[in-house]
Amino acid sequence: MDIKFQKEPKIKKIKIEKLKSAYEVPRDEKFKELYTRYLQNDGVVLDEILVDIEQIETFSEEVDVPDKFIEIQRAAIRNGEKPELYVYKKGKKYIMSDDYPSFLAYHLLGWTKVPVSLLKVVRKK
Repeated sequence: MDIKFQKEPKIKKIKIEKLKSAYEVPRDEKFKELYTRYLQNDGVVLDEILVDIEQIETFSEEVDVPDKFIEIQRAAIRNGEKPELYVYKKGKKYIMSDDYPSFLAYHLLGWTKVPVSLLKVVRKK
């Protein structure tokens, strides 16, 4: 019996500065701070709720998401996936600064209520 072994994949090291996103998203320092605190279990929790899409405001109007990324999310939503949008509250609005393809796909599909993960500061006892 002749057994052939697959070679291990080659690993190429790339400096992190050389990695680029497919599209540019302006940095939202408030979101970054809240999400970091959530990951570090530092007084921020996630509330998973449904929100009227009209109450969600994008952090930036300048984000140009390629159509292929929106279409991938539209297909996923049509197939039953419900990607959550990470948001934080600012007055009566919810600010979304990281999930543009999903947000735009929900809009194009005509959803009125969407699932969100609300980053919420909790008071320490």
